Order: sequence, then C-alpha cells, then structure tokens
Amino acid sequence: MFFCLSAEKGDVKSKTEALKKVIIMILNGEKLPGLLMTIIRFVLPLQDHTIKKLLLVFWEIVPKTTPDGKLLQEMILVCDAYRKVCHANPSERARFIRCIYNLLQSSSPAVKYEAAGTLVTLSSAPTAIKAAAQCYIDLIIKESDNNVKLIVLDRLVELKDHPSHERVLQDLVMDILRVLTTPDLEVRKKTLQLALDLVSSRNVEELVIVLKKEVIKTNNVTEHEDTDKYRQLLVRTLHSCSVRFPDMAANVIPVVGTTFTVPIVETEIKKESGETKPEEEVTVGSTQRLVTEMGTYATQSALSSARPTKKEEERFVELYIISLSCRPPLRGFLLEGDFFVAAALATTLTKIALRYVALVPEKKLQNSFVSEAMLLMATILHVGKSSLPKKQITDDDVDRISLCLKVLSECSPLMSEIFNKECRQSLSNMLHAKLEEEKLSQKKESEKRNVTVQADDPISFMQLTAKSEMSSKEDQFQLSLLAAMGTTQRKEAADPLASKLNK
Repeated sequence: MFFCLSAEKGDVKSKTEALKKVIIMILNGEKLPGLLMTIIRFVLPLQDHTIKKLLLVFWEIVPKTTPDGKLLQEMILVCDAYRKVCHANPSERARFIRCIYNLLQSSSPAVKYEAAGTLVTLSSAPTAIKAAAQCYIDLIIKESDNNVKLIVLDRLVELKDHPSHERVLQDLVMDILRVLTTPDLEVRKKTLQLALDLVSSRNVEELVIVLKKEVIKTNNVTEHEDTDKYRQLLVRTLHSCSVRFPDMAANVIPVVGTTFTVPIVETEIKKESGETKPEEEVTVGSTQRLVTEMGTYATQSALSSARPTKKEEERFVELYIISLSCRPPLRGFLLEGDFFVAAALATTLTKIALRYVALVPEKKLQNSFVSEAMLLMATILHVGKSSLPKKQITDDDVDRISLCLKVLSECSPLMSEIFNKECRQSLSNMLHAKLEEEKLSQKKESEKRNVTVQADDPISFMQLTAKSEMSSKEDQFQLSLLAAMGTTQRKEAADPLASKLNK
C-alpha cells in the first residue's frame, strides 16, 4: 500500500526509495500481488538513471509466471514499454536486449511472438534476427491454428523483404521447410514461395532434395484434391529452381522419372500375374514331419499343401486393389489411356533436354540427361502399344512422341530453335488471336443487346394509319389473319378497314 501511494503521487526520490524497499521485500520472499501494473504505469516511464538501474534488478527477481507456470500477461506490456523507450533513446537498447532474449524461451506463444517482434525492433544484428526468425519458425510448427501460422509467416516475409535480413534467413531455409509438415495448402503455398525467394546457390541443392522427397511422399498418399494441388506446387517450385539454377536441372528431371518407375510394362504384368509379393510379412502355417519311402524325414508346410482359404484370397485381392490405388499419378494416366498427357510430357522433356544441352558444355552430362528423357519416351510408347492401357495410344500421340525421340537423337541447332523459340512464338500468336476473337465476339454480343426501339418512339396503330403508310408499317400478323379468312385484297383495292372507319 505504501509503495502504491509513493509510486502514484510521490516524487522521483520517494519512488526510488519505495522501489528499493520492494526489491528487498521480494528478495526476502514476500509476495506482492498487483505490483506489476503499478510499476508499469507509474515507474517504468520515468527517465531517471537510478530508477532505470533499479528496474533492471527488479525485472530479474520479480516472479514472471503464474502458479501453474504460465508467463504473466503483464510481461507483454513490459516488452511494449521497453520498445517505446528504445525508440526514444537508442542508447538504451543494449540494456534490454538480454531480457528480450530470455522472453524468447517463454512457454507462452503470445509472449514469444511479441518478444521476437521487439527483438527485431531493438537490434538488426544477425544473431538477433536469426533468434527472432527461429522463434517465428518454432511458433509456426507448434501452433495448431492455421490462421496463426499464416500471420507468423507474414512476419518472416517482412524480415525477408529487409535487405540486411535476407542473408540471415537464407541460412534458415531448411528450417523454414519444416513448416511443410502442416497439411494446410495455403500454409504450404506461402512456405514454398518464401523458400523460393530465399534460395541461393549455397542452399539450392538441399532445397531440391527436400522437395523431391515431398513429391515422392505425395505419390504414396491416397489421392485427394489438396494432395494433387500440393504436388503441383512442388513441381512448380522445382521448375523455378531449375530455371534460376540450370545446374539443378539434372536433379529435377529424375523427379518426373520417379512418377513412372520404369520399366512400366514389366512391373504391371508382374502385378497382374501375382509375381510381386505384397508388402507385408507372410506367416507360415503349421508344419508336420513326414517319413518318405527312402526313410528320410521331410517337412510339409500348410502353404504348400493346402489351398488358400477364402479369407486369404480376399486379403490378397484387397492388397492388390491397394497397390493399384498407390500408383504414381502419371502412370495412372497412362494406364487409363490418357496419352495426350504423355505427348505433352514428351514435348516438355524435349524442350528441357535441348535447353540443358545448350547450357551444359560437358558431353557426358548431356548424353546422360538426353538418354534419360529418351528412355521415358520409349517407355511411354511401349506402354501405349501393349495391352495394359484401357485405351490404346492414338496415332497422333505416337507420331508426336516419335518426333521428340528423333529430335533428341539428332540435337540439331535448327530443332532447338524450333522447339524453344518458334513454338513459344506460335503459342503466343495463337493466344493473341484467341484474345482478339473473344473481344470481337464480346463486341458483337454487346451490339445485339443494344435497344432497337427507343422509349419515346411513337406507337403505330393500324386502324389509324393512312393507306399511304401501310406499305412500310403493315402488321404482318394482321395480314396473315386476313389471308386465313380469305379477305386478302390487292394493294390497288380500297382498304377495308378505312371503309369501316368512314361509316
């Protein structure tokens, strides 16, 4: 009570003495509930040098947690107050950074979030930025609310936008990729974009390895709309990495190959014939010892002597169906007979291979890369001509893939020019023509909607129309009605309606 009165109404000297007594009381083990708010309101804003020193001692010894171990919410106000002090007096920053570092280890997510933001405000040193970024990453991984994850990700994006902080975050790319364990698609999308913005020649190889593992994981997951979209995000990110760092193209292409697991035909035939064993341990039934005619002992197994039970057959069928559902997506498209995708893939592989040959001077690497692409195309043709797909490959798709194989076998500069430049120009021209066509159709549609009769146009009544005006304003319905009644007259004759009106 005495401290509250001194803190609220006393001068600087009385507040100093009261704060000293409070420190001694806390050191003696006395509990002073409600004390923090009084100090925050009436003592913390003071600029007296002695009080500032005493406050540093006070913050070290004052209880900062509730009886159940949670950090007091008042400590957030302390962070904000010191942030304002440091803005007003930059020379005071060094005193409070250690306190903020301690708050980063708090068990309260809100306190950790505020402490990280305060630390970034107080210091731009690489160690401080790294500690704050690491705190943000831990919050994203441990927090279950996706909205909170997105908010904290925005803080990381803000750090990345600062030129002096980007270098520090580049060293944390692998930690940022841990956020991909979150199943939310929006969080994954923002995480991949952040990682792509931070990728450099120092960490691109590690990034590609992680993304390749993620792609493989999506192939082993039951198909879902978000799974397919996530796979597309991963492939786009890998493509962007290969464009920015051409040396990584050789590591990116095998990702496409893993979706096929060539050779396809042989593995699928083995699956259908039952030669491939299910991925589970087969338990052997009971055995019995028998005596042969030669007097030797032999063992007989239940697996070899007895036919499989109905339950075992059902289990085998179930495992076979599961194996079919776990096929890689591209292989599934081929076996369904969708070879248009295969033709598009062959064209894409050809363009990438030609670009790789132009960028990489080593002949050995060129041949290895081109041969992998050609192997994939040859495998697709093999599948298309086999009996495995539900629909056979069309002649157009065969011609397209065969053309791509021939282009890669020759690798001539002319074909490289056609595939990488002329094709793109043709696509651009086609899209431009389509856009012009859409504009023209919209213009015609708008013209059709124009009103042909204005609201103030006069209304023509046939009974009141003169005979001289009938030629241009005849009522077609009335004429057809007269024709049906057999009263149609030639134009030279007198108008019957006019004669009736004269009467």
